[in-house]
Amino acid sequence: MRGHLSPSDAPLGPRPANPKVDPVTRLSGPRAHVLEQLGACSRPVSVARLSRLCGQHPNTVREHLDALVQAGLAHRETGPARGRGRPAILYRAEPLDAQRPQVREYSLLATTMAAHVEATEEDPKGWAFDAGVRQGRVSTSPVAPGPVAAERAARAALVRDGHAPVDAPDGTIRLRQCPLLNAARAHQEVVCGLHQGVLAGIYEAHGVPVGQAMRLTPFALPGCCLIEFPPDPSAGPPTPPRPEPVRRSWTPRS
Repeated sequence: MRGHLSPSDAPLGPRPANPKVDPVTRLSGPRAHVLEQLGACSRPVSVARLSRLCGQHPNTVREHLDALVQAGLAHRETGPARGRGRPAILYRAEPLDAQRPQVREYSLLATTMAAHVEATEEDPKGWAFDAGVRQGRVSTSPVAPGPVAAERAARAALVRDGHAPVDAPDGTIRLRQCPLLNAARAHQEVVCGLHQGVLAGIYEAHGVPVGQAMRLTPFALPGCCLIEFPPDPSAGPPTPPRPEPVRRSWTPRS
């Protein structure tokens, strides 16, 4: 039949996992936004609070939350009693590996492999960095050499891989999510070393020395990891600060 492969023409092995079985990919845009805002909250929140964060009517947010709870993507609980009346109903997002079965399997695999590297390699952090560099090289398709294109590609990779990067006023990038958070907490040197290597490999693929790549500081601040940029070598040495003028004390004449 036309349009169908015979068994002899089909490639060996299984097909890729169907993203439609992932409950998160089946959400509408507004409902996914509610889940994203809920996941960014560090503690359970009320409908009123979440509706202000999402910019949606409380009744609409409540409908989305009920659907998310039914889908196993959010959890509903009763808040502490305060004075008279009913206690507030609060919501929190389920952990990412509980929301997405595929992520749970990959997280377990990453944790197992990181533990093996730590147990068998003399320099597990260096091994992970080198592996990340190789991954970074093959994960990008440079359209132009240089640090500007490298930074653009690295930023795109951070978004694509689920780090939820945001620019901070001090010029750093804050990574609010980690696709391998459980593994990173248990085996920080390996997992975070791998992520640093990926960034370095992207820069190297654009002809930029590894030493000029973004620098990752894991678990640097509450709720995020930190990306910093090395000094621009073309800018020359920093201007030394001007010395403070010597202040002489004045004693009135008698």
